[in-house]
Amino acid sequence: MPTTPISVADSEAFVRAHARPLDVALFDHWFRGGPGGPVEAALVHFQNPDGGFGNALEPDFRLPDSSVMATTVALQYLRKIDAPETAPLVADAIRYLNATFDPAVGGWAGVPPEVNDHPRAFWWNWEGPPEGFPGNPSAEALGYLYRYGAHANADALAAAERAALDYFAAATEVEWHEVLCWIRLYELAPPAIQAQLKPRLREHVAASVSLDPSSWDEYSPRPLQFAPSPDAPFYDVVAAGIPADLDRLAGEREADGAWSPPWTWGRYEADWPQARADWRGYLTVHNLRTLARHGRVSG
Repeated sequence: MPTTPISVADSEAFVRAHARPLDVALFDHWFRGGPGGPVEAALVHFQNPDGGFGNALEPDFRLPDSSVMATTVALQYLRKIDAPETAPLVADAIRYLNATFDPAVGGWAGVPPEVNDHPRAFWWNWEGPPEGFPGNPSAEALGYLYRYGAHANADALAAAERAALDYFAAATEVEWHEVLCWIRLYELAPPAIQAQLKPRLREHVAASVSLDPSSWDEYSPRPLQFAPSPDAPFYDVVAAGIPADLDRLAGEREADGAWSPPWTWGRYEADWPQARADWRGYLTVHNLRTLARHGRVSG
């Protein structure tokens, strides 16, 4: 039975009143025909002189310094507005990835040790340098070197490619957040690399996703996380669970038109409310986009 589409307009007042300017600009771009320039302008406020991004762009760690993880989030936003290779923020972000590449592991650490000096969720604790190829965020970072190759360091790109392919060929289990990074790499990689990744990546998606709604808890690997749009490359792997997941997502919108994060830090109680507020804006805009791509919104 078709589900009645939810109204974008019913969430717009919340977005304009409470979301970060970055997410308001993205809302306008996706839903009101706005240009991408305001998204870039808002991203500048999260950028540091080294070209990387920090300043709580990823709301769950409030580190002002640059990190690879926050820089990949910035590049996600730039992809969402189809920022060209010539965009200054793109060049800056890739310059930062070139500078922070670690040849010893063929990839990038997600966050620096200084993250431990600032409010954060426990899963962002620095616990030492990576001992092998860190697929999250290195697979995704490699994808951006492919996408914006004019700015990529050729040696870093080649070394990261070798490390990524060797790691992926040997990996028997891949944590589901990391699987999302491999999907982002797949979307950006040249066809020859896609061909090497595709068979095993399909297997990892199938092994990671939960298709049974009764198994979905507050934060679990549900179908829409792997296929937020019908043209996602592995949509067919998770398609059986998409209708129920769309119903779930629409049903989780709250009375004020927003979605809230289904997690908490359980510490830094003075700082969590701001992080939660940042997430509410982000999630509201992105969840509306997911529903829109599946024909589940109006207005």
